[in-house]
Amino acid sequence: HAFVDSTFLGSPCVIAAMGVVRAECNKMLELPLYHTDLIKSMEVSDFQRMQQEQAKAATATLKRVWCEALRQGICDSFADEPEGGEYHVNVNDRAAYEAGKLRKFLLNVNYIMEDTLRVLTEDSLHRYAEFIEVATAYDVTVHDTKNISVAYQHPTNPSIKERPPLFLLELGLSNGAFDYSTPVQTFEAEPIVIFEQAISMLHDVPQVQAAVLRRMFLGKQRYLASVKEDSELAETLKEGMRGHLARACQPLKDFIRQFDQYL
Repeated sequence: HAFVDSTFLGSPCVIAAMGVVRAECNKMLELPLYHTDLIKSMEVSDFQRMQQEQAKAATATLKRVWCEALRQGICDSFADEPEGGEYHVNVNDRAAYEAGKLRKFLLNVNYIMEDTLRVLTEDSLHRYAEFIEVATAYDVTVHDTKNISVAYQHPTNPSIKERPPLFLLELGLSNGAFDYSTPVQTFEAEPIVIFEQAISMLHDVPQVQAAVLRRMFLGKQRYLASVKEDSELAETLKEGMRGHLARACQPLKDFIRQFDQYL
């Protein structure tokens, strides 16, 4: 009897609501934070724009579409709960709410949402890091301006022997010296900045209580715990990407030095 009295899983309306929560959370697991299927070379600025647009679209889906779908599903499941019932969503008594099963249910939903957010974030971070590794898997040796050895070595699929470069750039004269249209440092730094920006956009995905109990939580919005930019996973992936990007950019530095003799 103690278990029955304390659990919130003994009511058909709760089981229905939990089914909705699970279904909506499973949908979000496939949501990508980054474009990682790019196979065409582009300017760094275009890469930055595409990644920012993808991150903004993903976070908008999480903050608006996902949260609204959960709110609607929960409220619909509890729609027939009478006033004063354990799962009546228009409850006004804060003390009764704090001691009741509705609070336990909504806290459980928050935990499920946080787990969903963590999994989809970590999956996206891994896919982006793998994308950078694949895009930079070139073995390039600069012998001179007309003799450059280039070989592509896919990190996991040896049958793939070539791939378009990720970024475009031009060589020209600038202030009496040869230089690239985009600084080499930008190629090394910008993918990391994009990686961190997407993570930071996930820090204010709202918890579910304020959406379901709007009157009770008016002006008291709380947010789901999320992966941080300095988490162990993020730092490990950034370190790996920095290494891949630095190695890929070294031939650019070697090539530009070949022109010193002409200045």
